[in-house]
Parts: sequence; structure tokens; C-alpha cells
Amino acid sequence: MDIRRILLTGDDGYNAIGTRLLVHFLKHEYQLFITGTKNQQSGVGGTKTLKKELAWGEDTVDGVRAIWIDGTPVDSIECAKEYYKQSFDLVLSGINLGLNVSGSLISSGTFSAAFHAINLGIAPRAIAMSLEVPANNFRKKHKKDADIRMLYEYPGKQAYAVFKKALQHDMWGGSILNINFPIKRTGDVVFTDCMETMYGLWPVSVLDKKTHTHVSPMQTPTKEIASVDTDVSAIEEGKISITPCQSTMLDAGVYDRIKRVKFSLG
Repeated sequence: MDIRRILLTGDDGYNAIGTRLLVHFLKHEYQLFITGTKNQQSGVGGTKTLKKELAWGEDTVDGVRAIWIDGTPVDSIECAKEYYKQSFDLVLSGINLGLNVSGSLISSGTFSAAFHAINLGIAPRAIAMSLEVPANNFRKKHKKDADIRMLYEYPGKQAYAVFKKALQHDMWGGSILNINFPIKRTGDVVFTDCMETMYGLWPVSVLDKKTHTHVSPMQTPTKEIASVDTDVSAIEEGKISITPCQSTMLDAGVYDRIKRVKFSLG
């Protein structure tokens, strides 16, 4: 893959630790640009703000040109489309603090930013990266002057190595790679499917009928996983998981089977 221009993004904020790690390892080889949310926006998924003016601004993060928007990750991607004008060779979202696996992809701002960037024509390919961390880091507020040197060895170097391997192999033909790193350093990498059913993996949400309140606990997985060859089982085994994803919602297998079927409702 001939990659030169890379747009960095995510949902932890435009100056997040994960973005700065990627800047550290990539800025001497590639033309980097940043778009992101002004504040922490984990868990907002593909939310797009409609009919509301959102403030945006310009900044630099460790020497890299950046724009921020006071909105969601998808808002930041739409802002980048108009601000930078030119397209990019690749969008790199993350490194997110907190796993993005199984059905949680639909609520992941990190993955949604990567997904939306392709559909908006910003880049033909995208990679989303996430790191397993304790639950109290899921909504960490980031500062662009925070010391990140302790993270250079891991996940920094391993994220860089996986990134380079993906480029070497033309992303194995995928349009979006969803990559998750376990909490402990490892060099073992496996290709995985998304675990289909995650009910019971995390604590169930709490519905209080007396106070009419509802809350989804932010905790780490609570049980062992029996499913094999999935992103969740790979993390449980302490391996880096790479899941190839599609840039559309189409179930290609079903569509190929039924696309010539025609019927009338009478």
C-alpha cells in the first residue's frame, strides 16, 4: 500500500493519549493530520448532531496540525471533510482506551469514526485500534501535555508493528481493520471474527423501577468466554485481535443468494 497522508481520529478527544502515541511513531514517515472531538466522547457510537451549530477550532498536537469540534466523533469526521478538502490514503482511529469488540462496535465512537470516514469518501481504507484498560479509564479526560513515555513500549511499539504489517500485506484485502490489544504486552496476533452475542459478557444494565433510572455499568468482562476464534476470546487469551470489517452494512452472502429474486405483494 502506498500510504502518505493519514488522518488520525478517535473518540477520546483530539489530544488523547492514543492519538499522541500514533503521532510519536508515525510523524517522521507520513503526513499526519488530526480531527477529533474537543472532549471525551466514548460510547456515543455513530451519533451525528443535526440542526445545531457546533463550535470548532484549530490546534497542534505534538507538532501535528489538528482540528477539534465540540461534538461527536462522526461530527469531527464531517468537519474534517470540509476543512482539509483533500482526501487521505488512510484513516487511523484510536488508540482507544477500552476494548471495542463484539456488538459494542455499534456504540464505539472510535469504530464509527473509521466507518463514517470511508462512507464519506475521506479515505478508501481505515484502521481502528483499541487497548484493554481498567474500566475507570474508559472516560479518562486527556491533556496534550500528559507524559506518555511509559506507553512507548506497549502499546506504542506493538501498535506501530501491527500497523506496518497491515500495510505490508495491503490490509489483507480488508477495507476496515478493527484491532484490539490486550492489557498485557504480547507479540501474538490472531485474525478473529466478532463475537456475535455479548449478553452476559459485561454486567447487565440496571433498571430501577422505583426511581425510573437506568444505567449501564462501565466494567470489564465478568465471565470466561467459551466462543473460539472471536475478538473477545483472543483478548481473553492475551493475544492481539485483528478483525476485518466491511465498509457497508450489507450481508454479501445473503444478497448474492437473493438479489435476482423478485416477488409481488399483490
